[in-house]
Amino acid sequence: AAGTRSTGSRLSTAVRDAPAGSALDSAILRRVGNTVELAISGLRCRKRLRAVLGKVPDGFRPSHHQSVVTTDDEFHHVRFEVGAKRSASIAVHQPASADGLAAVSTAMVWLTDDEWPARLPGREWKR
Repeated sequence: AAGTRSTGSRLSTAVRDAPAGSALDSAILRRVGNTVELAISGLRCRKRLRAVLGKVPDGFRPSHHQSVVTTDDEFHHVRFEVGAKRSASIAVHQPASADGLAAVSTAMVWLTDDEWPARLPGREWKR
């Protein structure tokens, strides 16, 4: 019997459009079977974040819209979201009253019905 396919962890270049005044330490993308994980590490900004950071590559796109809300250590909220299928945009949004974000890390997990990727995105990530 064949085992479950895995892409391994990939240092993603899909999250590359961080707005001016913001920074991101890493974005790690991984697919095991039909389950995809995107781990964002060290996102921070000196002003309110409301931007599209990039796009999930083919082979990893969610079947349905996904979002998660988290906070930094000062309780500044931020919502990470990934659009379904064709848009597959990776976006972050803070409330209108926000004035920045200290470094946060989070992960999102979703199911995909995309075909297995013909080419793996980014490069292999080894911690």
